Amino acid sequence: MGIFNFFGVGNAVSATGGVAVGASLTYLFHHFTTGKQLKSLEERLGETPIDAQERAIKKIGILKTLTYKDGEFSTKEQLFLYRYILNCPDLPTDLKVELALQLQEPLPNMLGNIWEKVRDLVDFSNLFKNEEEMAGFISTMFNLVKVDDEVLDDQEIAYIKSICNDCKIPLRLLPPN
Repeated sequence: MGIFNFFGVGNAVSATGGVAVGASLTYLFHHFTTGKQLKSLEERLGETPIDAQERAIKKIGILKTLTYKDGEFSTKEQLFLYRYILNCPDLPTDLKVELALQLQEPLPNMLGNIWEKVRDLVDFSNLFKNEEEMAGFISTMFNLVKVDDEVLDDQEIAYIKSICNDCKIPLRLLPPN
């Protein structure tokens, strides 16, 4: 069962301004399925970095949505995201596999009023621990949009700025145009 089928919105959802709908839905799906099981394990085993895993899942959702801002999810972008997931130290192997498989699912086309509800449920202000992490993620976003070609689309730039706003990233960390 795919993440978007879980929410019953099928292909009737689209990414709008602000933080990625894909990030929000991915996070919520994980939180209400795997996340509850992981919190239970954390209580029994202790020291499981659940917060770090949730931050990593949000970042992956943001990046996936960013790939669609130019109108397509190219093979190069897909490989970039596979590598990002594979090299994410905060995720266990089984979760990496699950997230990589979810990359196959396209982003929904239309969202409607669900966007505001989803955005209210997920807090993106604590996504980064420090400015170094923020700068690293900004660099990752720019590297991702440049993987197809060196020309940045206006929608991609606007999306990156909206992510910075929602995640409380200072705009001074953005590279000069």
